[in-house]
Amino acid sequence: MTTTTENLWPEFELEILTVSPKRILLEQASFLMQATKNILEADVTTFSHKGGEIDHNFFLIAPQLDGYRYSLLFVRQNGLIMYPSTLYFENQAFLIETEGILLQELRRIFSEQRTKNIISSLLAQSKDNKNSVN
Repeated sequence: MTTTTENLWPEFELEILTVSPKRILLEQASFLMQATKNILEADVTTFSHKGGEIDHNFFLIAPQLDGYRYSLLFVRQNGLIMYPSTLYFENQAFLIETEGILLQELRRIFSEQRTKNIISSLLAQSKDNKNSVN
């Protein structure tokens, strides 16, 4: 006897309305590379914890300094739920309830003097290293 069942799945909205924290970080990595004319790179690595949390780590990379990597910040998701999440920067944690708040906090962090100093230092050392190689 052959049995067929009906489709029990609901209709899924295929248009993505919310941008994931990882996608936002990847886009910002690309913008940083453009802003530094590819002297610096950035990368986002994802790590899953046993408890289900997911970390998206944002690294600054200086290829001219033997690929030196600096962990600038990371976003921790509570499992597969993207928001709320927590943004960690300089030993501080910020609750991120929405995509808009994440963008706002990233803008603030990227504009902080500490971040500017790190970028400037990596740029200067990368240029020094590039000039000494040529």
